[in-house]
Amino acid sequence: MNLKMIAKEAGVSVMTVSNVINGKYGKVSDKTRERIEAIIEKYNYTPNQNARTLVGAKSRLIGMILNVNEDGYIDNPYYCNLIGMFESRLGKHDYFLLVKSIGSMREAVSVINTWNVEGVIFVGLFEENVQLIKDEINIPFICIDTFVNLEGVSCISADDAQGGYEATKYLIANGHEKILFISPKININGVVKERYDGYCRALREACLIQEMQVLEVNRCTVEEGEQLAQRIVELGVTAVFATADILAIGIMKGLEALGKCVPDDVSVIGFDNLDVSNLVTPSLTSINQQVPQKVDVAIETLLEMLNGQTLVGKTVKIKPDIVYRESVKKLNK
Repeated sequence: MNLKMIAKEAGVSVMTVSNVINGKYGKVSDKTRERIEAIIEKYNYTPNQNARTLVGAKSRLIGMILNVNEDGYIDNPYYCNLIGMFESRLGKHDYFLLVKSIGSMREAVSVINTWNVEGVIFVGLFEENVQLIKDEINIPFICIDTFVNLEGVSCISADDAQGGYEATKYLIANGHEKILFISPKININGVVKERYDGYCRALREACLIQEMQVLEVNRCTVEEGEQLAQRIVELGVTAVFATADILAIGIMKGLEALGKCVPDDVSVIGFDNLDVSNLVTPSLTSINQQVPQKVDVAIETLLEMLNGQTLVGKTVKIKPDIVYRESVKKLNK
């Protein structure tokens, strides 16, 4: 099917069909619109996006670049959740999302300069990455889960330092003093470093900084968490703060395999509040990043840029909260 065939069957002009497809109903009666939409649905007609781009001079495409891992694929449930929310919410503004995970910023620049996108969402960058992007691309972009202080760059994230602080403070309030921090490599800036800083702040306030213990993993996976279980037992800690739910779930699984009970033997708290946190046994206490709010603020900011509003750079840190479940035990003293 094409516009001409639909117009012939509906007994209207091609322009009338085009107006209905593009949501311009001002000059189209409800009865005519309904007739055209019924034909479109009958034949499962999809407009040619390239043709629409040529006519409107806009692609309605938004790129998303994820600095995920060197394997070039996305395997973290948090990222899957983030992508899904962006795709759904951008669709309500008649934009389409293109997603690419990359291993280097040079690759990202090449991809963006190849795609016909109007704007870009970058996820999980470091300061040197953002500077390169700022120098090399000339379309609006925003950064998610990125902590930089560069003029003209908008960064939207959870307040990860506060989240790390709240997680550790909650464990301390429940009588835990030997609290192990488990995360991917702690870089000089970024999400993990922010959460680590919050962990250290809570320990300092409770005069427990001498009890600080850290384990780093190569990747946030269930398997990596499982492999740490023996080391956790050897360290003799009473609680673990894992910087990702998927890692925390692996830790719980590994402890169970060693005959240890969560939370009776070791309490565990995660970060992200993924849906799966409520499905494991015991259910996982976790820091909620407020992802829907993060996505809404990011899209609002990007749309402001696309509409030509001048922004000097907007930094927004969204306050997280704790979702209390069953994986943390209150110690009796």
